[in-house]
Amino acid sequence: MYLVKNEQNRFTLADAAEGDVFARLGPALAVIKGEEFGAEIKEESADTIVSETCGLRFRDVFAFKSENRIEVKRTISNLTDHRIRFKSIFELHTGFKPAHYVFPGFSYNGNEFDGSGGDARSAGVDTGMAESFGGTKKTNTPKGLTCEGQPWVFAYDRQGIPSCTLTEDEKHGLALFISDCDETSLRSSDSLIRNDDGTMRHRVIHPVSELPYTYGRKNMMTEPYEEYMHLVPGGRITLTLEIFFCEPRLVNYAAAQLMEEADGVFTKEKEPCLTSERVWDLGISFFKFLVKDCHGTPMLAGHYSDKLFRMMHAGNLYGKEMAIAMEDPANTCLSEFSSRYEIGWADQGAMTARLLAIDAFRRDDSEQLDLATRILDGYVSTQWENGLLYPFYSHNFIEDPAKRALPDSCNMGWAMTELVRSYHLYKDHGIDKPGYLEFSRKLADFAVSHYSTEWGFGKTWSVDGSARATAGGAGGFMIMGLTEVYKTIRDERYLETAKKAMDFYYERDLDNFVCTAGALDCLCVDKETAYPFVRAGLDLYEITGDKLWLTRAEMAAYYFFSWMFWYDAVYPVDSEFTKYDYYTTGGTLISAEHSALDPWGALLVTDMMKLYHLTGNTHFKRWAKLTWCNALLGITMEEGVSVHGSVRPLGSQNEGFFHCRWTKYRPTPEERGHFNDNLQTWMGAWRLYTIASLSKEDMDCLE
Repeated sequence: MYLVKNEQNRFTLADAAEGDVFARLGPALAVIKGEEFGAEIKEESADTIVSETCGLRFRDVFAFKSENRIEVKRTISNLTDHRIRFKSIFELHTGFKPAHYVFPGFSYNGNEFDGSGGDARSAGVDTGMAESFGGTKKTNTPKGLTCEGQPWVFAYDRQGIPSCTLTEDEKHGLALFISDCDETSLRSSDSLIRNDDGTMRHRVIHPVSELPYTYGRKNMMTEPYEEYMHLVPGGRITLTLEIFFCEPRLVNYAAAQLMEEADGVFTKEKEPCLTSERVWDLGISFFKFLVKDCHGTPMLAGHYSDKLFRMMHAGNLYGKEMAIAMEDPANTCLSEFSSRYEIGWADQGAMTARLLAIDAFRRDDSEQLDLATRILDGYVSTQWENGLLYPFYSHNFIEDPAKRALPDSCNMGWAMTELVRSYHLYKDHGIDKPGYLEFSRKLADFAVSHYSTEWGFGKTWSVDGSARATAGGAGGFMIMGLTEVYKTIRDERYLETAKKAMDFYYERDLDNFVCTAGALDCLCVDKETAYPFVRAGLDLYEITGDKLWLTRAEMAAYYFFSWMFWYDAVYPVDSEFTKYDYYTTGGTLISAEHSALDPWGALLVTDMMKLYHLTGNTHFKRWAKLTWCNALLGITMEEGVSVHGSVRPLGSQNEGFFHCRWTKYRPTPEERGHFNDNLQTWMGAWRLYTIASLSKEDMDCLE
């Protein structure tokens, strides 16, 4: 049986490879005692394939559910007089030679970007770590399609669309994934195999397996994981799968149409658990809780965590040593350990100060306004003549220069953006702060003079402005800053540099449906790097009227939301996800290196609503609401709430939600569905930014 596009340009199932062949549908495969067996076709009709092997009968019925999707009902029966322990494999052969493939939210064309971990400010983490969890000593993240000659097999819950594999070329897009209509169907795995002739085989495997290793923690492989199904004599089970197909609207962007189609499969809607007013008040409460003195200047500590956080986060504490360390209450109590007072990225010191100022102006609170102003003034006072500054305010007081974090494009881009926004906020309330505009102008001038046609803006600079680390796409945040400053100063150099940089990063990265290394704690394919390209694209469209920039903003948005969860994964009743009513729909996967969920999508809500209004694409509005609802989960709503034995401050939220067999904060990756204890400010900053920037009508759409 073949999936073809016929002469009438319609998709249909055919018994011959005539027309434009997208896929070949064949008999089932079964795994018995680790060995794979191909089934023999016993019956085939226009919409059904029946095949048998090892005493199992597989009846696959295919039904079109839309012009671009077929639902598959696979019924498996035990024909023998004994119980059978097995795995089911559904296989789809491409009728074309894919040029590009995606496991949404996990692997983007094999995660070819050559980063092996580390921080923007350091040489990198130790990837030669000892065995963990009793696992095998392996390092780095899964790359390509195979490991040690065997196909990678990934569990359904590592991906935002369950057990999804996508292949494409310029004319064909093909995906196989699982329905969430029942738990048995959902609990599955996927794999993608390249044939010698360049075609590929999509596979969905039931039940859950992770092979030949489990990517169990930061840059480390652990033991493989396997489950088997069991059928008693005469027993029967039915599984539901989905096949998607399209002609891509944009090269390498078949995922955009897949995601839109997924809205018709994963239809459960979510409602926010808090009102926007309550979200705002809780956010302000947590910001004020974190205000500390830093050498005479008030600053926000940025995060509230346990003592072990730094070692866990870097991957330097794991296994038995972690288990022992976690038994000491002194290590698990929450406090402001190693406060940095970062201007952008994870602490968002400048944005939180601006949000505090907005709140102060609304409530006519002069004391809080003075606090916000002193924080902003503090950052501005540390800027150097060349426009740069240390991203951590506290590092201005470290005697050894070698221990100071170097300026990076993510922090400098955020700093540029937030200070010019703060300039306008104060001006709108009759307060002149020319130093804020001058701060952003100096950074914009630095960006213009240090743009490279070879690496864009790179990632980090030395104090003198010379390039240090150049890999990755964090330079997108500098583009965001340039467009924001241009809207005020109208220096054409800023606009032209922003355009050139957008061309560079799209031709190298986003045209290939990939972004890298904007998250400063890993050097890998990630999602948060896409945000500034959405923001800058919309700014450039507004400035120039050229629809190229609107299209590019859409592209970056599609890429970002390919990391979002469309469904609720299944967790044990005693998991923390179940205990605290956390669900995965709307959460965003962090990166190829960090297989966890976070509420990062909250930052894109404003721009997704803008894209909805500009394009009429209702999917953008739906995704905005799904990710907004998820971003409210886990916020501490009442005084005295304790998690892991420690009372959490009002308005706080942990930044990581560990949804699959991967962790940095537990001795073993088997504890699916747990929280960490790193309570940071960026999550609240994203939410309050959205509330402050959305119109009342758009906010009502979310509520």
